[in-house]
Amino acid sequence: MQPHESRGLLSLSDLPANLQREVRYGIYRHAKAPNRTQWRPLDIREALNRLAAEGIETLADPRVEAIAAAAKRGSMAKRVLTDLPIAARPLLLDAKSAKDAGVFDPVFVGGEPFQSSSVRHRRYLFDLRNVSQRWLRDVLWDYLSDQALATNGKRATLPTIQLRITSVIVLSFMLRQIRQDGGNVAEILTSEDSAALAGLWNIWVSENIHVPCIKPPNRPVKDERTALVRARFNFTTNARIVLLHALNHNTIARKTESFILRFPEYSRPKSSPRPRPLSDEEFMRLVSDESITKLQDLDTNDVGIADIWVTHAFQGGRINETLTLRLGCIGFVGAMQPYLWRDISKAGQLDYGIPCHQPVYQRLLKRQEKTRQLLRQRYAKELSKLGKRQATALETKWDREMPLFPRPSSNPDLVIPFSFSGFQDSWMTWLEQIGVAGVTSHRTRATMATTLLDNGAPPKLVQQILGHFSDAALAFYGRYSDETTVRHLQMFWAGGPGTSKPGAIVAQPSDFADSTSTAARIDLAVVPVEHGLCRYGPVVGGALCPKQKNCTTGPGGVCEHFALTGADLAYWERKRDADYQFAEGAPTEEAREYILSQWREWEPVIDGLREALEDAGCWRPQNNST
Repeated sequence: MQPHESRGLLSLSDLPANLQREVRYGIYRHAKAPNRTQWRPLDIREALNRLAAEGIETLADPRVEAIAAAAKRGSMAKRVLTDLPIAARPLLLDAKSAKDAGVFDPVFVGGEPFQSSSVRHRRYLFDLRNVSQRWLRDVLWDYLSDQALATNGKRATLPTIQLRITSVIVLSFMLRQIRQDGGNVAEILTSEDSAALAGLWNIWVSENIHVPCIKPPNRPVKDERTALVRARFNFTTNARIVLLHALNHNTIARKTESFILRFPEYSRPKSSPRPRPLSDEEFMRLVSDESITKLQDLDTNDVGIADIWVTHAFQGGRINETLTLRLGCIGFVGAMQPYLWRDISKAGQLDYGIPCHQPVYQRLLKRQEKTRQLLRQRYAKELSKLGKRQATALETKWDREMPLFPRPSSNPDLVIPFSFSGFQDSWMTWLEQIGVAGVTSHRTRATMATTLLDNGAPPKLVQQILGHFSDAALAFYGRYSDETTVRHLQMFWAGGPGTSKPGAIVAQPSDFADSTSTAARIDLAVVPVEHGLCRYGPVVGGALCPKQKNCTTGPGGVCEHFALTGADLAYWERKRDADYQFAEGAPTEEAREYILSQWREWEPVIDGLREALEDAGCWRPQNNST
């Protein structure tokens, strides 16, 4: 038996000196990684014994990759053999050797990792070896190098970097298809090659052919042609950005200028349709106590999946904003108003506060205490060395930095929030259990926006709650329901053609703001008639109509008491346009003039009502191009 003091110790003395340094540094860097797994000394020893048996003297040896691939699947030794070279790579490669090898990591050029809202703690080694043309691979490597060293705010994010690498891989494949020399000589590429690339893309789209060098998606695509059109736009746009960067920085031969400047360009495809609000029945099923209990049962690690969903459903945030809530995200403002603070990273707004629904606040309080207990257990050794004041300062720091919903695995320091994929897996299983189909988590934002607008909330308040910073964003997610729209439009009244001032606005929504203002306007009493309103007092009071209800077709013309509402505008515009079109084909000039004359008295009414609706934001000019 070994003495107890030797536990946890690993002797590297029998390894080559260079390999010893690399292993020590790799273990050190792995221990500093927030998303690390636990490497036990026995697992490390087993991995290193395999390296020693093959006579490996450096982790940069290509045989290390083969030894890792041959290790038993799922074993920790395989994990060590795979991750140790990644952790030690700053000692294995410099910028020049990494460029020659066709791999890139910002650390090679002294840069920080590319960041993403969902992946903040992972360091990637970008493999560029699928780009077979050396000139194109060097162009891509130089682009990544410049991006890694760019100042904050101008650096591309991780998803953008991954898309641009994929785009260049697709370009490399296409060059091998259209060029007999495989596109290996940049100087001989011309605008004709650019046209050939466009032709190949058009064939793939028209024939619904998956991009051959890209793995098809795991889930079936509803519309392959739409997906290919979007892929064509994304890949050509991002590959062109990389090529233009090389041309502007003189890292590519000037002879390729015609090829790059004539590189295929496509218009941006139509965006996805706006998210539909959930029906009342669907929403109540998704937040009922019975359904929430089923979701809690799926949370075997007690991450708080049900708390995440309830918070997301009632607070209207994006799902990633809920997943990344910090420990101290809740509190009171004023006397008793619960508030929730979240980061809206999409708009660059940190610690954005909104009122918190009371049941949500109570749930998050309980989750907050559970997470605090986990942190106290994890950092018990550190806390035991601190005084009361220092311990309080540490817990205050946790409120600012630690996630409220920490990931349950590969997260020993509890600094990584629960992932979207982890939430999505449980959430989709739960939807099947409760019999709800065709629902996405993002639809709750449209549901909240529509519900608030229908219940009289001002648009600016809805923007504040949803975290929108433009009117266009609110218009995309929230709209009044049809019933609310009609009711609102009916509050706009314009005098008809028979009045002394055709088109004058008789009433607008502000006249109906409260019961007092409405009661003060006795002249607002009306009777609905076909495509308008009757404002004649005796008729409103119950007397018979002296014109036998011929409001617009009487022998004397349009009744002077007839008024139009905003809800009737579309009808009268369509009717007028139909007559105008009919007049164009009239057999004689007299007939044409007669038809047009019937609408001259209506024009100021239609124009006045339309202008009032446009000023109120309830009507948009028609665009003939769409």
